[in-house]
Amino acid sequence: MTLSISNIIWEKGADKFESFLQTLLKNSIYSVELSLNSIFPEPKTITDKELSWLSSLLCNYNISISALHSLTYTRPDLEIFGTSEKKQELIDYILMYDEIASALETNNLVFGSAQARKLHDRSKKEATQIFSDFLVHLDMRLKHSLFHIEPLPYNQCEYLHTFLEGVSLVDTMQQLRHISIQLDIKSILEDGESLSQIFQHSHYIQHIHTSEPGFMEASERYAPFYEELRNHLSEINYSGYISAEVLNLHHTNPKEYLSYTISQLRKYHE
Repeated sequence: MTLSISNIIWEKGADKFESFLQTLLKNSIYSVELSLNSIFPEPKTITDKELSWLSSLLCNYNISISALHSLTYTRPDLEIFGTSEKKQELIDYILMYDEIASALETNNLVFGSAQARKLHDRSKKEATQIFSDFLVHLDMRLKHSLFHIEPLPYNQCEYLHTFLEGVSLVDTMQQLRHISIQLDIKSILEDGESLSQIFQHSHYIQHIHTSEPGFMEASERYAPFYEELRNHLSEINYSGYISAEVLNLHHTNPKEYLSYTISQLRKYHE
């Protein structure tokens, strides 16, 4: 497996991004999960020149991209269960990311987007039908990327909270080529899911986010959980990414906190 870390832990802005890569390199981390809106004001307006700059910078530091995530942070108006127009606009927006991912030589898109999952008083049955249609249309049009549905805890969004809910949804749909379910450690910890039950469906696990509740770094508090997770991943010979989705919420020195987060990532996931 390959360790990665999201740039949401770092200060925002293109002028700050190189120092983030430098700190990764000093800590022998060679993969980053990118939140593009943490570098540019709006991903949709990224120019070819800016994309080329980003690609060259990553190449210069020999750092690959594990995935693109935080896809709709700048577009909370894009919703699945709102109007059909907004749903189509969301699909088109994700397809834009599909092209950017190809240009940056990554093939993973992580879809959290809590705001996009507002139910607007729809029943769960109705919402599931709408979400299924959304995935089918997206799957038909994605060209380059695997679209990982990220379960989010009950206190963060209104629809699809657990890995097993994702399984129940996707299992009913046949021949989806580009859809998967992300293993999200924070959601599992907050919702109390069983790793044993999750790994009965391990064929869906192709990308992993790790953080503790509150987007915190790995800690001794959940050491037994991490040991169990390591055992399960070893049993399935997992070879994908484990990517830390951590925020520097206490405004600790960025370099020190990133280095500490990486040390904790290694301690519990290597």
